[in-house]
Amino acid sequence: MQHRSTPLARSLGAAALLSAAVAWGTASIQEYADGPRPDVLLPLALAAVFVVGWLPAARSAPLVKPLPTTAPPRDTVPGKRARAAGGERPARR
Repeated sequence: MQHRSTPLARSLGAAALLSAAVAWGTASIQEYADGPRPDVLLPLALAAVFVVGWLPAARSAPLVKPLPTTAPPRDTVPGKRARAAGGERPARR
């Protein structure tokens, strides 16, 4: 079953995506530095923190309830010709 989306899960997921996009954008700017680049590492670390928060928020959301059935299941699919006995296809005209 699927989980219903909550505002907390949506905001944490959006923040993780935004942080990853910022890290990707800053990495595309060429900089000649000898050491690690904090302008890329900080958004990546934030994205990781947001994902760690998003996982339990998404998993603890309430489940989606299935819709009630209104009719019995059909034996055949509408618009398709029924197969002959034994699973053989009917002859084409």
